[in-house]
Parts: sequence; structure tokens; C-alpha cells
Amino acid sequence: MIQTSRSQGFVPPAKPARLGVRYYETDDGIGFGIRNKAIGTGCFLVVWLSGWTVGCVVLIANAVKDPSVGNIAFGIPFWGSWLAVSSFLIWLWFGRETFVLKHDKALFVRSAIIRLSAREVPRSEILRFEGCLSKHTQNDQHLHGIRMVTAGEPLEFGFRLDPQDRVWILYRLNDFLNPGQAFAMDTDAASVASEEEVVRVALSSTDDTSSFAMVETLIEVPEELPAVSDNQWEMEERVTELRFGRRGQFRAAPFFLLLFLNSFWNGIVSVFVLTLWGALPNGPARFTGEWWFLFFFLIPFELIGLAMFSGLLLTVLAPFRTEFWKFDTIAIGRVIKWPFFNRSEQWEPNGRYQLQLRKQKPSNSASPKKNLGSVLPSNGFELAVVSDAMIELCSISNLTEGEARWIGQQILRMRFSWLRD
Repeated sequence: MIQTSRSQGFVPPAKPARLGVRYYETDDGIGFGIRNKAIGTGCFLVVWLSGWTVGCVVLIANAVKDPSVGNIAFGIPFWGSWLAVSSFLIWLWFGRETFVLKHDKALFVRSAIIRLSAREVPRSEILRFEGCLSKHTQNDQHLHGIRMVTAGEPLEFGFRLDPQDRVWILYRLNDFLNPGQAFAMDTDAASVASEEEVVRVALSSTDDTSSFAMVETLIEVPEELPAVSDNQWEMEERVTELRFGRRGQFRAAPFFLLLFLNSFWNGIVSVFVLTLWGALPNGPARFTGEWWFLFFFLIPFELIGLAMFSGLLLTVLAPFRTEFWKFDTIAIGRVIKWPFFNRSEQWEPNGRYQLQLRKQKPSNSASPKKNLGSVLPSNGFELAVVSDAMIELCSISNLTEGEARWIGQQILRMRFSWLRD
């Protein structure tokens, strides 16, 4: 549901009699803090963790007394589970989100005893606030939250807000952002699904390369956006060539998730493998029927564990991954570099082409050839080189809107011969 004060009959939402968050508002800005409310779940986890802790202590004592490979491998999934549940319990009881919107910037801090993450966004890059749905479900239901739409990466938070609090806070944030033009934007599953549609924006190579002609839009965006503060790209300009490059980033959340999955899954699998090869007692005699059954039975579990370990390795090596794009008068090239692996591609425009800024398609429908080795998070937009017959030549994916517009501006400024007039 989208309501705006510019629409006839719009009535601003009333402030709830009692807000479930700590909220303040001054002439300088708006701020509020959200604490997690999961006392029941937390108490249950404390009871469960108490018994689990006893078992983990016994396993530690056995490993210290007999530090064999088998004892350590057997304890890894239990110790990993204890750390994961303990971290989750700390977040349930002490997790807090603090958001402040000022005239010149927005500040967001997520903490649980210590600061976990923080982000600062200049006011010029904030487009609007709207409702959103969480990617995960709880009791088969997606949680409703707030999304700050920016020229760079969007910011999502407040998934534990009461519905009335969320709608009113959305209205107040948008009213402070654009006084006199406030709009409250809430959403449901249907409207969120519609945002997966492709948003096409042609970048016209006119005399004013900073302007962009809108071809089709399903979400409201401004016509001009400069390079954003969280721009990951660096540009090198030569006489007849442009080079754009970016380096991968280490992401703590997927790293710790994959670390836990590896410790739990591969820890259990390693116990069976060690038993199979006689490193642990009570294993079957080698090359007997029981031994061969266990050997083949473990293969799919080992393959899954290998895939998990590969994902963990890619996450660790992400900062060493670099991606380069080269644009010149006769060709477009792309190079992906890993520490021990390089891949290059090249396209030669044959005819007249245009640049399109559009909402990125889901990864499962993307061309596997053009996304090989990509471990960067999807930021929602891509910049594509498309022929007059609407046939795509190539595309730069995983861009924020600001990054895509900035790269498009630089390409149009060079007036390459294959660009459509």
C-alpha cells in the first residue's frame, strides 16, 4: 500500500498512543532505538544451552586429556553449535538498532553489547523510506521492516516494529526528508514481488551527458545521480579508453555462517571418515561389504561438505578478487582475477548500441557465462550494452544505482563510435 500527500484524500497516520521504541524528534533530526523483544525464545535457549554446555565441557576435558584427531573432530560440531547459539542468544537479549536522520546525513548503528556494524549516508544520496519484507521467514511469515532507499546500497532495519509504529515512523521519516511532500510507504508481499520486475532506463548520449531519459520505470528515481559515497569502483582514463575496476570485499555475516555450517557438517562427516579409515575405534574391517557400503554412503555428504568449504574459501579470498572492465572504440573487455585463476572475455560491438540501466534480474535467471566467479553481493542494478534490436551484448552486474549512473556518464562522455547518437 502506497499513500502520498500529493494524492487526493491522503490522511497522515496518527501517532500511536504509546510507541514501542525510544523515539525523539528535534529541529536537527529524528532518532529512535529498537531493542530486540524475544524473552521467551531467549529463556528457552538458556535452558537448552545449559545442558549443551555440560556436554561441551566434557568433550573439552577429553580432548585435553587425549588430544587425538578423533576426539577433536568429534567435538568440533558441538563446540561450533555452542558458539552459534550463544551468539544468537546475545543478539536476542542485547541486540539494538539505532537510527538517526539529520539534515545532512543518516546514521545507523547495530550493536549487541559491542558495536556490530555502522553506516553513514549523506543526505544527498537518500531517496526515500519505504516498507519492506525480510528475506527470511518466521512462522512461515515474512517480517515487515523499513528500507532506506539510497543511490548506493539500500539499508533495511526495524523488522521487529509494531505495524502502527512502523507506518507512523515511515511517515515521519519521509516528512523530515522532504517537508511538505511527505509520504508513508508500507508494503505487502504482492508489492515487494513487483519490485523484482526489470526497471529499464536508457542513458541517452545527448549533449548533456549528465541527463538520462526514462524509458520505463516501476519505481520513482531522480534523473541525475553523482558517484555515491559507497562507490566501489575506480576509474582510469586514457586517450581512447576507459578502465573501471573494483576489488571484492570481505563480508562478516556470510563468513561466520559458512564457518558454523562447515564446523557442524564437516565435523560430523569427518568422524565417519576417520572411522571408515580406522582412525577411530569400532570401525568396520576394511574392504568388507559393510566398509564399501559406508564408503559409497558418505560420498554425497562429502560432496556437500566440499561445496560448503569452497564457499567458505571464496568468502575468505573475496578481498583478493578483482574485476576490470575496459571500454574503447572497437571492443569491450572484462577480466576477473583470483589469486590462482584469471578469466577474460571480450565483445566487439557491431553496429549501434545504447546503454541501459535496469533492475537486475534474479541470479537464477542470469547468464551463467557472464556471472562466472561473481561473489559480490547483488546491489540490484546492472548497466547493459544493448543493440537497437534489443539484443544484449554484455552487462555490468551487482551495481548500485549511483554506481551504474556514474559509470554510464563516464562512458557517454567519451563518445565511443559504437554508441547510438
